[in-house]
Amino acid sequence: MEPFEFFMGARVNFGRGRLDTLSDVAGAFDGRALLVTGKGSMRSLGVLDRVQEGLGKAGKEYTLFEGVEENPSVETVDRGAVTARDAECSFIVGLGGGSALDAAKGIAVAATHDGSIWEYVEGHPESRPITPDTLPLLLVPSTSGTGSETSPYSVITNREERAKDTLVSPHLYPRTAIVDPLLAASMGPELTAATGMDAFCHALEGYTSRFSQPLTDLVALDALERVIRSLPRAVACGDDTEARDDLAWAAALAGMVIGQTGCTLVHAMSHPVSANFPISHGTACALLTPAVVQFGLRSDLEKYARLAAIFGLDTEGIPVMEAAREAVPLIEGFLGYAGFQMSLGEMGMKEAAIPELAEGAVNSGAFGCSKLSPSAQEVADLFRKAMHWTP
Repeated sequence: MEPFEFFMGARVNFGRGRLDTLSDVAGAFDGRALLVTGKGSMRSLGVLDRVQEGLGKAGKEYTLFEGVEENPSVETVDRGAVTARDAECSFIVGLGGGSALDAAKGIAVAATHDGSIWEYVEGHPESRPITPDTLPLLLVPSTSGTGSETSPYSVITNREERAKDTLVSPHLYPRTAIVDPLLAASMGPELTAATGMDAFCHALEGYTSRFSQPLTDLVALDALERVIRSLPRAVACGDDTEARDDLAWAAALAGMVIGQTGCTLVHAMSHPVSANFPISHGTACALLTPAVVQFGLRSDLEKYARLAAIFGLDTEGIPVMEAAREAVPLIEGFLGYAGFQMSLGEMGMKEAAIPELAEGAVNSGAFGCSKLSPSAQEVADLFRKAMHWTP
């Protein structure tokens, strides 16, 4: 066995109703909090009130920073950092979906570092280091997909450059994550499907990454099994608590995986798509997956054959190449079963943009984690193939 390392720097407080422990968790943090959340769903559902009550019970003063948009922008993060500094906040509470959590992480960095947050992303020409001065984080996810609560990443969008890139640092692990599956029960079928496929892609990309290792393989396989058995159930019935448990835990597991392995080609391609078109990140990942998997089968036939087996294919006696090839139609069928009905082209992606999208994918940090390194032309061909594919 080859040597490997595994580090996961977050304490995870998992289970139905665990949001009620927030006062105890927050009590372990010093000083004033900046409470970062989205545009209103947490308020309308009463979750924001519960978090504010928990902070009050813990004796913590806080400043509310509300209104984080989908795909949080440089401007939003930099503005949040100014708010945190002006209020003399000493820790950050992130509440909501992946965008709110990513913004919270970005603010934790920008509030204690000079310059704009974009100077600290992985793809910046002169990327600056993220230091231990980063404010401590308490994260409360309300969706089951991004795994931001257990990863050292934060994805930031630069609207001026029409680009998305990633902050990467062990200092972006939260001190504590409260993962309460009941918070995700309010998600509708479309959001459930999109976020669930984001977790699926994290697990699959980590499993097939060139940086995969024995422990990440075990965790990734568990996450994949949970998404496969529970995502269609949660899409069909949002109140299926066992399915919600599975998806919340799968998202957290998959975040742990990519914290060690990075993401690969699906995420490298999805980021420029969601940065340039009104297509959610999880949906872009889902609809890119069949084409990317078909392209990447030769990189690890045994792992893709194992994926086919997880989907239920009886692989006994079947040549490994044949079993691996079956992974593609199985993924396609699964996407249809999970409710995906439109192609990327039907959602607004333009063929004229493909050369620029391909360039963005090749320059992504995730690109280097793939076992295969396709040319920009091959990536463009994959975009064209995926653009017209309909579940």
